[in-house]
Amino acid sequence: MNLARDALRLAMLETLQPGGPDGGPFPTLAGAFVYDSEFGAVSEHALDSRTPLIAVWTDEDEQSSENQDALDDHGPTRTVTLVIEIVVPQLLEGGAYTPALSDFETEAHVGLVGQQIEIAVRRSRQAGPLRHVLVRVAGVKSEAIRDADTLERLAHRRIEIECVVRNGDTLAGTGEGIDRLPEPLRSVARTFPDGSPRAELMIMFAKVLAAPDPAAMLTQIRQSANLPGSNAPLLTAASVASPSDPDVGGRVTYP
Repeated sequence: MNLARDALRLAMLETLQPGGPDGGPFPTLAGAFVYDSEFGAVSEHALDSRTPLIAVWTDEDEQSSENQDALDDHGPTRTVTLVIEIVVPQLLEGGAYTPALSDFETEAHVGLVGQQIEIAVRRSRQAGPLRHVLVRVAGVKSEAIRDADTLERLAHRRIEIECVVRNGDTLAGTGEGIDRLPEPLRSVARTFPDGSPRAELMIMFAKVLAAPDPAAMLTQIRQSANLPGSNAPLLTAASVASPSDPDVGGRVTYP
């Protein structure tokens, strides 16, 4: 019901991609190739070098309370499933890319990126954006993705993190700019470097909250949500498919 889920996702993105696609230094082998809610365009160099890719989004969002109103901003517990997927891509004909088949090299890459993500999360909980929203981690589940037709294991892993988060405000703040954002999104947004794509997006979002015509401002939000990537030539992405069951999912192709 509030923006705690978005605050968690954005905090994780800032943790893994500090300052946005053109920021850094980046804490994992994926470098700047960290995506919000879907896999996107990739440079040919990254595909040739089999650079791992990371996508971050949220799934389930559960709010419950035994003795309090479940819609109380501050009383109930809120649990959000944060999903991180790691893919080592390979180039297909026609400019598409797909997860490579798992082998010693790709398995090592995926495993190392997973370890680097864990280290980055620990640091972010102490002195980074995650400290403003993540209360504790209730559980972690990691599953390999397989090709449904051949059952071959792909260089593609899905990590689900059950996060107990700071249950924030439903109403916007009363200040100007980012101060208009409700908590915990406001505190997370303050960690974004000035001028970075996520900082600009948060400024735009704050304008929506203050606007007399939110619908018109939301059009600008949608246009701003497509964060710019690296300056390297990119292979364009038209659509993304993701299996619903990691163990038996179909072959995933990212055009």
